[in-house]
Amino acid sequence: MINGLLENNETLVSKTPGKTNHLQFIYLPDVEITLVDCPGYGYAARSQKERKDWNVMMQKYISENNL
Repeated sequence: MINGLLENNETLVSKTPGKTNHLQFIYLPDVEITLVDCPGYGYAARSQKERKDWNVMMQKYISENNL
């Protein structure tokens, strides 16, 4: 979705959903915002432990950034 909105291939993508296991930050200087691509949202064929780890990562990101 981010690549479609930006009309480029700035974000790393895989043909298999759930391959990304880290946050990807895309800064848009023209509008001074940062988009964050989060793993595990949507369909992700990953283990329960990996999904739990993603949840912990997201909770940490949200709490540290006052979101």
